[in-house]
Amino acid sequence: MLRSLVLCVVATWTASASADPLFQTLPKEGTGAKFHINLLLNGDEQVRTWQIYSTGVRQHEGKPARWIELHGEAFNGFPIKYKLLIPETEFGKGKHPIEKTVEAWRRFGDGAPEKIDDFRNADLFLYTLLSGPGDDVTKLDTTEKVQWQKGAFDCDVLEGSSRVTLGALDVSIKHRSLYSDKAPFRFAGTKQDFEITVNGKTDKAHLEAVLVEVLDQQPTAFPDVK
Repeated sequence: MLRSLVLCVVATWTASASADPLFQTLPKEGTGAKFHINLLLNGDEQVRTWQIYSTGVRQHEGKPARWIELHGEAFNGFPIKYKLLIPETEFGKGKHPIEKTVEAWRRFGDGAPEKIDDFRNADLFLYTLLSGPGDDVTKLDTTEKVQWQKGAFDCDVLEGSSRVTLGALDVSIKHRSLYSDKAPFRFAGTKQDFEITVNGKTDKAHLEAVLVEVLDQQPTAFPDVK
């Protein structure tokens, strides 16, 4: 039941847009980042690892576009990978690259790649994680360190909150996001707190994602998709 509520919240929140998506700048080809993700649903903990890579360049409408891959686990723990083609002009602070995806592929486990129409609809939960804070974003005066395997990033801290009401569904969301210009994609970590009320019953969810490793020379998991 709670999983269905969370997915409903994600769909609602996705439609409300965001001001500072987590996934912004574009690292050099072959560079990636590994994130540890912890999700609590009413005290039920799920631990995941997700990796984001820049794996190649292709022309789109006469201009360079970059292949971005996302490797991790679906809600049920099954391995899943995505490959997204995004124009290079759509990367930058304040922009939302994933929203501008022009081609998308998905692969379950060791299965064959399949082309998908819309990454947002294919994985609403991951799309929302990468969408970052809402419109009322505040940059804090202090910075926060994120430790990774070769040191630490000094990160800007942005906080935001939002409330979405849709029929019997009422959702409050608080966001805390960490950004560093030295981190691949500029994304170093995030915390998101959800309060989900349906017909007077409230459930809570808490999600944390933190960068733990910077990766180099990463090969594509979709060698036949070029």
